[in-house]
Amino acid sequence: NNHRATITATAGIRSVDSSLADKVASFSSRGPNTQFSTLLPMISAPGADIYAAYSDEHYGHETTGPAPADYAYLDGTSMASPHVAGAALLLRELHPDWSADAIRSALMMTAETDIGLNGSTAQANWLDMGAGRIQIDAAANAGLIMEETQANYEAADPNSGGEPKTLNIPALVDNNCLIECTWQRTFTATRNGTWTFGLDDMDSGLALEAQPASMTLSAGQSQTVTFTLSTWNVADNDWVYGDVLINGNDNNPQHMPVAVVASNGNFPDFVERTSHRDADSAVLEDLLAIEITDFTYEVTGLTMGTKVSGNVAQDSDPSDFYDNLNDGVYTLDVVVEEGTPRFVAQTTESSAPDLDLYIAYDNDSDGVFDEDELLALSAGYSWNEYISIESPPAGTYRIYVHNFTGSALQQDSFTLDYALVGSSSDGSLSIDAPASVALRESFDMRLLWSLDSSIPGDRFYASVALGSSAQTPDNLGIIPVDIIRGENDVQLAVDGSDRVSPGDTVDYTVKVLANTSTEDRNYEIDVTIPEGTSVVAGSVTDGGAVNGDTISWSITQNVTAGVSGYSVTTPETDGQCLVDTNSNDGYIDLSALGYQPVQGSGSELLAAFPVAVNVLGEQWNGIAVSSKGFITPASAAVNAFPAINRMLADESYSGAVLAPLWRDWSFSDDAGSGITVATFDNGAITVVEWTGLQSGGHSADMQVILKHHAGPGEPSVIYAYRNVRSGTESLAGTVGWQDQNGKLGTTLAFNSANINNPGGEVESLIQSGTVLCLTPQGSTTATGPADLDFSLQVDANAELTGSLAVTVASQVPNIAGTQEEIGEVNTEVQMHAAPELLIDGSEQASISLTELQASVLPISVTDANGDNVSLSVEQLSGPVATINVAGEVVTVTPASVDAGTALRLRVTATDEYGFTDTATVDITVTPNQPPVLTVSAPSSVQEGATITIRASATDPEDDEIVFTINGVQGSTFSSTAPDTDDSTSLSFTVTATDGQNTVTETVTVTVTSRPSGGGGSVSLVWLGGLMVALISR
Repeated sequence: NNHRATITATAGIRSVDSSLADKVASFSSRGPNTQFSTLLPMISAPGADIYAAYSDEHYGHETTGPAPADYAYLDGTSMASPHVAGAALLLRELHPDWSADAIRSALMMTAETDIGLNGSTAQANWLDMGAGRIQIDAAANAGLIMEETQANYEAADPNSGGEPKTLNIPALVDNNCLIECTWQRTFTATRNGTWTFGLDDMDSGLALEAQPASMTLSAGQSQTVTFTLSTWNVADNDWVYGDVLINGNDNNPQHMPVAVVASNGNFPDFVERTSHRDADSAVLEDLLAIEITDFTYEVTGLTMGTKVSGNVAQDSDPSDFYDNLNDGVYTLDVVVEEGTPRFVAQTTESSAPDLDLYIAYDNDSDGVFDEDELLALSAGYSWNEYISIESPPAGTYRIYVHNFTGSALQQDSFTLDYALVGSSSDGSLSIDAPASVALRESFDMRLLWSLDSSIPGDRFYASVALGSSAQTPDNLGIIPVDIIRGENDVQLAVDGSDRVSPGDTVDYTVKVLANTSTEDRNYEIDVTIPEGTSVVAGSVTDGGAVNGDTISWSITQNVTAGVSGYSVTTPETDGQCLVDTNSNDGYIDLSALGYQPVQGSGSELLAAFPVAVNVLGEQWNGIAVSSKGFITPASAAVNAFPAINRMLADESYSGAVLAPLWRDWSFSDDAGSGITVATFDNGAITVVEWTGLQSGGHSADMQVILKHHAGPGEPSVIYAYRNVRSGTESLAGTVGWQDQNGKLGTTLAFNSANINNPGGEVESLIQSGTVLCLTPQGSTTATGPADLDFSLQVDANAELTGSLAVTVASQVPNIAGTQEEIGEVNTEVQMHAAPELLIDGSEQASISLTELQASVLPISVTDANGDNVSLSVEQLSGPVATINVAGEVVTVTPASVDAGTALRLRVTATDEYGFTDTATVDITVTPNQPPVLTVSAPSSVQEGATITIRASATDPEDDEIVFTINGVQGSTFSSTAPDTDDSTSLSFTVTATDGQNTVTETVTVTVTSRPSGGGGSVSLVWLGGLMVALISR
């Protein structure tokens, strides 16, 4: 009772660890903006472990969570954003005349910049934290603010061709600052003062000039300042940072972040060329760089890729290829040596619509490739995937080919090319460039290569390091180079028949590919004709000259890259606007021709096809066809949002596009729906067709027809439509095209997703039966493929056999690095030649055969054309023989005749063109001779002994011989001699027959009795008794 306790009050201790403040959380969003030159993020604010209001009742949720409460500690942008919004509201209350832009500029230019990274000792950069962490007290007292107008925002819209980095935002950002970049920023003073501009280069090497470098303003007065940043002392092709320091006489410093990707030159990041000659070159024009005092380059390669052919079934669960590496995955291990500059892998052929490519590195060298050791991937919506790893560490790598979407085949085939670029050059790739170049002086650089003994489809890889001096051997960058061996640019083709006779005429065409390079190419072409032929007078086109057995041309293939656009016409206004292949109504019905689509039921499909096309002078080595109604190069980056159509051209969407009708289509479930690609006229025309497209009440079939050898004034691209039905609802869509840079293009019709207009531009332009022809324009000198024709006549008295060998050689003397190249000798045309038939080496043979014996005639048949030859036989005289012909084997069985009987046969050989040759044979028939019998038998034996009779024989015709002895068939006969008291004789009859003749011989064997009496008998009895005794023991 009355127990008491005393609790003494203690003072709380507040502990603040300032070292934990101002750290960017690991989960915080970071930059850069990969699309435009703007700062992301722009500002930072507290957003980790924020004690904030929390919903204690989760209406509409199945569970409320383990601990519903009114307040909780929360993380994320949803915590940082209210801090910024609250700060902006307080600033608006303090400065009601400030706009949103002014408030943002005040927060950014006064932000705290001494910010770290959580879990690291490193400082945060502008791409981690934006301009810094907000300081509302400093922002409230900002001496300078920045304003922007609605009109300028609209003008800067990249979808309308604007440039966001021109906006008056307090940050200087450029993701491609080539040597020098410039911005203009306008500042407005909130009070009277003087301000100066300087740069903290943060040890980057950046140099900044502000013009003016200082300014004196009255409150409300504005000043535009031009900032020029120089990057020539900065590492190439990486983000570098600085800070514009703005100091005024108000003791309230401000700043602007600087973040640029410095470029020491506008060299390409990657060079890929298709070479149509063994030795050729390509020029990179209008290059700019820092000052080059001693141009230096180092080439590693060229290295020819290794081709691997494989088969892989579709993954049963393609969402995770690593769940079962025996399901839908092909693997290949590759060992990389120390110092390897480059490791490349790519899929170049596939029967599967969608393959993905992965490379893993055995980082811990345990022989197991764990999922966290995946190093690189290429996983687009098609089969042509590509990975290039620069300076890979030494060790073992594993290439994975994953069949994400297979075809109807049980196993899909594919071709994988991979290469380990060597650490030295073999001289097959070199560079020609000026030894020295002044700062920002334009210059050209030429790559020269030699691909000896290469064939179309071979791929070569290299790496080129460029430097401005010997002391800086790679400060201009390292460029990966890929060279693909294409078809020969000069080829010889035959028009018409491939079989001729003396006096016939043959038409030939020298085909010269269109020039897709950046330089006109002057060709010197010589065709050498064979003996026994002559050039038909007047048949040589395009200024060719005949000199003896040589036809020579000098032609110029102008660049086709000069095309500046397409003019668009319809059949009603343009006689050249024709769909004249397999079509009567302006549409090529591929299904009626037996072509089947890539099945595409559903909302999204991207199918790649190995079709080489030239669009606006740009060479596409393959096409990717989207179910959304557009085509892009197969090598282009995959559109992440294919259902969102755009105006064309659109620089923010880099990549070439052909869009007959780009909209959010799906394929119907009807049979035959999908994407079909077919080629016609020996590859001169490619047709891409979409069948069964639908979206709401809208539906259509459509196709793009690509004419690869369109002549001047002819359309090279045709859009055609049928079964078009327009719904009552509005539906976004684009009809048009653009080039790979998004700078050149045309929108023929556009329906915006933001405007409700059921009868929009698209519906007005496109109906069933519409045909739109796109004809290249803007380059009057551009030429397509050249056809140089000539005809040869075979001399009437020519004694030619086999093939007519016609050779074409070409040179391109105005292009450095090229050399004379002799094309494959054309032997398609052959002289009609009869087969040559010989019997026993002669056209009139004499042989002997045995009666009733089947014998094969010694026939030989040759045909200079390699034609199939059939034989027939006619008996001209003599007793009728049995004759059998099987292919080129003739078997003859003469009848039974008297000695010396003769017969004559005529054999005729006929080729598939009806040309014949004959030979005769006189056959002397000899009677079949009987076999010569030899019998081996003992003359006498004792009673009880075994008698063995053996028979053998030879036959003049080597016939098979059958023996019988005492009526028993066989060449050996054995019996036991009978007991006898006196001598007895036994007879044995031996018969040998060859089927025609029979020979008989009888032999006699004498059987004698054993002798009796004498010591010998007693001795034998005694020995017998001894043996019995021995056995019994």
